[in-house]
Order: sequence, then C-alpha cells, then structure tokens
Amino acid sequence: MDNTVLITRSIQTGDKGRIFGLAIPYESPSRRVTTKFDRENEYYETIKRGAFDDSFKGDFDVPLCINHDLSREIMRSSNPNLKIEVKEDGVYVDCQLDLTDPEHKVIYDDVQRGEYEGFSFNGGVRYKDRDAEEREVVGGHVREISLVTKAAYPATYAAARSADSGELAEANNKIKALETDVASLKVQVNNIKAYLKA
Repeated sequence: MDNTVLITRSIQTGDKGRIFGLAIPYESPSRRVTTKFDRENEYYETIKRGAFDDSFKGDFDVPLCINHDLSREIMRSSNPNLKIEVKEDGVYVDCQLDLTDPEHKVIYDDVQRGEYEGFSFNGGVRYKDRDAEEREVVGGHVREISLVTKAAYPATYAAARSADSGELAEANNKIKALETDVASLKVQVNNIKAYLKA
C-alpha cells in the first residue's frame, strides 16, 4: 500500500556567497514532528538510506526556496550554481549566491548570522508503517528544498562559507555539536521505547 502523504520536513544549514549543508539526512532521527494534515499526532521519523535518490536522477529540476515560499525561490537545480548531490549519509545542497544581487546578499548574511536553522524539504513520502510512533520513510519524491528558520532533523547543518579559515572551523565545530545532539536524541528515543515497553 502506498502511504504517501504530503509533509514538510525541516532540516538545519555553510567561499564568499556560498551556502551549503546537509538537506536530507539518511538514517538519522527527527525531532517529534506532525504532518500538515494531522497536527494532533506527533511522531519521530527516520529516512531510510536511498529513500529519495530517485528524485535526483536524470534531468531533475528542484527549486531552493526560503521557508517553503515558492515566491521566494533562490534558484533551481537546473542552474549550474546550485548543486544537489546524493551521498551515503543523505542529500547535500551547495549553492553559490550572486552577492551583487541584493536578495542573495541578504540571504547570505542571514545564514552567516544563524537566522536559518537548516534546510527542509517538501514532497511526498512513503512510510513503512504510517501509524507507528517511530516511522521509517522508505521512499517518495522531493518537490522543493528550503532554507528554514526551524529544522526537524538535528543531523542537518548549514553554513555560509568565506575564504576565512575561522569560519570554516566554526562550521566544523557546529557539525561536531550536531553529531553530539543526534547521539543524545538516540538515547532519548531508546529511553522512551524502554518506558513504553515497561
């Protein structure tokens, strides 16, 4: 049975004008989330490795937006300045902004200041068990990726990078901190499982 639902997932977001980060983390638990169709039932979800790989094969064209507002499109993946790449641990975004464009300059400055917590995607998903409290996303398609102010997946990160090695070190420190957060979330999930079984 196809358990496709439309759902918005938040994720976190890092040389001059370049923003990049992990947009869709595989095998990493989310925070407690809801769907836009059912705000009452909260659950955790994990995206199975490869679940969205088919969305990024061939001549795909996915927009990068701000907070899922299609009227605030930054650019599309058909533009050579936006690269979306599938790796072992998830889907990465790498975008070279044009800092002579006032809107791009504002976005870049906002990312540097930490105004955006990370990335998010919008699309259809298929769950292994749609009604479980801990759901596994086994497939689906991605319609759009956004920089967002609130992210559901602690494993994601975003950064605005310049030639300054200090900024790169800061981004690496943020990645390490997020890895610690993910480990902590896994412990919490296991504690909840143990409590529910008791």
